[in-house]
Amino acid sequence: MAKAGNHGIIIPRDAGLLRRLYWTENRSLSEIGAMYGVNHKSVERAFRQLGIPRRKPGHSRHHVCLECGAPAMKIKHAGNGSRYGRRCQECRRRHYNKLAREYVRKPAVAAKRTIYMRQWYLIGSINPQGEAQWLTKGRHLLRNARRHLRSPPSREAYELRNAVCELVRSLQI
Repeated sequence: MAKAGNHGIIIPRDAGLLRRLYWTENRSLSEIGAMYGVNHKSVERAFRQLGIPRRKPGHSRHHVCLECGAPAMKIKHAGNGSRYGRRCQECRRRHYNKLAREYVRKPAVAAKRTIYMRQWYLIGSINPQGEAQWLTKGRHLLRNARRHLRSPPSREAYELRNAVCELVRSLQI
């Protein structure tokens, strides 16, 4: 009966060698395992025992940061789900901070709104479809209000209306 495991195959317990293969030469756990005739799980166990850190999820071993040369961090696009990115986590944070500082230097939102309103007043709607949707919504609300006014009121509504009318008459005297 065959035993599960490495069948007596030993992975070298040289932390420097494994670290060099993984971090410097950018080899995967499967590639390192193939060198020694074992699977990636055995290499992962050796890394854990020797305290060798692993690449974080999203780090690419094939792409390096544009600025510092560290492994590039791929992030998931919120809209379409694709993965993108050519900077490491630290450089991406600095890049986003720089973009935010540049955005603050742009004209204030109030100034943009003033320009937009002036343009709307002079040449008309910038988004005619949005304005048409707004008008359609208003028409639907008006239609519903007319329908409710045409329907006969309930007994409670009739009594409430009469009470309000009497109160208004008493205040006018």
